[in-house]
Amino acid sequence: MKKVNFFLLFVISLLVVFPAFSQDDIDEDIEVEEITTDEIPHFKKHAIKLGLAGFASGHIFLKAERHTVKKQSVEIGAGFHYNKSLPFFNFYEDAVYDGFEKLVELDFEMKRLFLNLNYRFYFGKQYGMKGFYAAPFLSYNKHTIEGSFLNNEGHTFSSIGEINYSSFGGGIQIGSQWMIKDIVVIDWTIFGIGMGKFKLNGAYTSTDPDEDFQKRVEDATEAFEDIPMIGDDFKFSHDGNSLAVDANALSLLLRSSISIGIAF
Repeated sequence: MKKVNFFLLFVISLLVVFPAFSQDDIDEDIEVEEITTDEIPHFKKHAIKLGLAGFASGHIFLKAERHTVKKQSVEIGAGFHYNKSLPFFNFYEDAVYDGFEKLVELDFEMKRLFLNLNYRFYFGKQYGMKGFYAAPFLSYNKHTIEGSFLNNEGHTFSSIGEINYSSFGGGIQIGSQWMIKDIVVIDWTIFGIGMGKFKLNGAYTSTDPDEDFQKRVEDATEAFEDIPMIGDDFKFSHDGNSLAVDANALSLLLRSSISIGIAF
C-alpha cells in the first residue's frame, strides 16, 4: 500500500509541476514556421502513458509527458514491481526442483523501483508531441531479491539469500509517437543505449552444518572472473557462517519499450 500511495503522489506531483513548462496553446496541425502565440485551439500539451511490456513480468510503469517549446517535450516515468514473485518464475520453478532432489520448499520475493527522465526532440513539420524523436535520458533502478529454501538430507536445513542492486545512468534513445484522433497516444521507444554505474551487495546463510562456504567463495570467484569488463569487480567473502558478495562497476544500458495512453 505504501508503494501505491507513493506512486499516486508522484503522478499527482507531475501534473502540478508540468504547467511550469507551459506556453500558449497552439494548433498541433500548424507547421512550425507558421506558429504565432495567437494560435490557441485543440493543441494537446500533456500525455499520460502506461507501459505494456511490464505486465508480463509483474511491473507497472507510468509515464507523463509535457510539451515545452516548439517540437520538444519532457517526460518523467516511474514504476514498481507489483507481483512479488520473480519474473516468469513459474516457467523455471519445476526445473529448479528437478535440479535439487532434496529440495522440499523454495520461495523468492522481488521488489523493484525504477525512475526515468528524458527530454525529447521531435522531427518533422508539425508542432506537437508526435513523430520520430531522439531523447537523452537518465534512469535509476533499485532491486531487492530475497529467497529461501528448505533442503532435506535426513534433517531439514534452511538457507536464506538476499541481493540488493541499484544503478544510475544515462544515454540516448530514439523512437516514434503517434496520436490517434488527437486523444490516443502510442509511444514506441525503438532503441536506447547508454552507460550506468551499478552497485550490488548480497548475502547467503545456511543452517546446514556441512555447508562449505570457502568452496562456495572459490566457485563463485571462478565463475565471475571470466566475465568481460565487470568480472573482476565482484568480490566474494565469507565469515564461516555466511557468504557475502559486493560489486561496484560500470555497465551497458539497453532499452526498448512500447506504451499507450491519452493526450489532453
